[in-house]
Amino acid sequence: TGSKPRIRKISAKYADGMNIAERGISKMTAIMNAFTQEVENLGKNIESYTMSGFDSVRIADTEDEASRMAKDLANRFDIQPKEIMKEYLIGTPEIITEKIQALKDLGISMMVVSPVYDKGDPIEKFKDSIMSQL
Repeated sequence: TGSKPRIRKISAKYADGMNIAERGISKMTAIMNAFTQEVENLGKNIESYTMSGFDSVRIADTEDEASRMAKDLANRFDIQPKEIMKEYLIGTPEIITEKIQALKDLGISMMVVSPVYDKGDPIEKFKDSIMSQL
């Protein structure tokens, strides 16, 4: 998953990519930066690696709805709602698209997602409102 230094070293040396299964933009960024350093220490180019990530995506139609989702998660996981809104793939399609684009810009070229949407088919909603923008 890349969260452990040993896995990053082995992946940098012997693999052609790595999956980042840690959740949260900051955690994924930190792991990606650490892996990039491992790759560069070997004299290799990070662009030759296929990087993937995993996360759930909670899609809301409005910012108010996203805030309610964040408060619900905050109560369950003892995290501040503001932190959830900042760190996790939760929000309107536009916000989620921006976050996924930031991960793509970091070098994560594939994402395995588990979409959540309460008002219909979550996969269709993800495909139509987020994937179509990337």
